[in-house]
Amino acid sequence: MDYNNRVLIIDDDQCILDIFSSVLTNADAPKNSENLASLAKLMEDDSSSKHNRIRCFQVDTARQGEEGFNKVRTALERGKPYSVIFTDMRMPPGWDGAKTAQEIRKIDSFVEIIVVTAYSDTSIAQIVRQVRFTDRLLYLKKPFDDEEILQLSDSLSMRWNLEAKVRGMVSAFELMIDKCHELNISQYREDQIYPFLNQVIEHISTFLETKDILIVRVEDDRIALKVGLGCFEEDYIKKNNFDKILQDLVHKVPMTNVLQTSVYTVVPMSGHRWHGFMIGLTAQFEVEGTSLLLGTLALNITKLFDIISMVTNLQKISHKQGLEIINLKEQLKKYKQTQ
Repeated sequence: MDYNNRVLIIDDDQCILDIFSSVLTNADAPKNSENLASLAKLMEDDSSSKHNRIRCFQVDTARQGEEGFNKVRTALERGKPYSVIFTDMRMPPGWDGAKTAQEIRKIDSFVEIIVVTAYSDTSIAQIVRQVRFTDRLLYLKKPFDDEEILQLSDSLSMRWNLEAKVRGMVSAFELMIDKCHELNISQYREDQIYPFLNQVIEHISTFLETKDILIVRVEDDRIALKVGLGCFEEDYIKKNNFDKILQDLVHKVPMTNVLQTSVYTVVPMSGHRWHGFMIGLTAQFEVEGTSLLLGTLALNITKLFDIISMVTNLQKISHKQGLEIINLKEQLKKYKQTQ
């Protein structure tokens, strides 16, 4: 899923809607022009910057609570949910902010909601009693300034996107385990790993929000395997003479931390039997916490690869000694139960 910077403003005062729209849409996105060959150089520079926070949002507005509710429902149906909603408390003659938040929460359990109140409005305690939740319900007192609007939108949209990343990571990991079940280890050949890895990186590319991704396996300071999508496909790498660049990266990839530059995300992958790294073009927006999630994902991927290597070695031994065939599916089930 693309970075969700969609914000809905619900207020019966058109002047307030105009203020929110002006504040939240008045920003410029950064532009990047670096190419693959610059990655090695970037990795030598510890000062390589991450993305600048892009404080620019797609803003929709509604004049009444019910209208806002309908826009939320339509957005969900289109697969384009809002990450943040600001709703005024008083919006006669229709729903007030508490009622609006309550109804929206019934159809969207993830959206972040800010109720905008004046000192003369219903107290926060009364709103909490009516809406009956507090973990995704914040309050903004009038009068407020532009920076408060930006900070809330910025922080809460980041939270929404990070939680979406967590859900995506869990889904990707489960899908990879399922794909492992399809490997026929009893008739294992080295080339079996390639279609499996292609399926793995397709799932990871969704998580990274990029179509350009590469997984490299390193053995004894040499590249033993590489599989990629987009600009990292084998033919593209050979055509553009990137093999030497990748070989140079073997000695430069930090094997402890995820490296994020303005263009690339480099994730170390290191298990008992599998060592390497994963490279992906960085998404347009940086979500705080993504580095930690990618590191966790890489760790679990290498555990799966370790299991494949272990079962493969045991399989070879069993053939030589006439032992019973190892069942990969059962091994994976046991592994999943221990996580």
